Amino acid sequence: MTTTVQVGPRRPILQTDTRARRRLLLTPVSALDFSTRSRRCMARLSIFTLGDLVRHSAGDLLDVTNFGMTSLREIQQQLASVGLALRDD
Repeated sequence: MTTTVQVGPRRPILQTDTRARRRLLLTPVSALDFSTRSRRCMARLSIFTLGDLVRHSAGDLLDVTNFGMTSLREIQQQLASVGLALRDD
């Protein structure tokens, strides 16, 4: 069941969407099919959930040793597949 909450004039927010997004952000990165290289680089940055991952920018990830454009594209594609994206620089 979806409940609509009025936030300010003309800005309804669906509570179930908010809950689903929170749940998604708490999903471990191991739930997605990342390469070993990407997983190890994320571990170096203490990235364990999708929420941790989306708090980083592409530049943050590219600063990690052995993390290159191929790994960045992989992460961006995996995040896009679940409706998320990295933080903008």
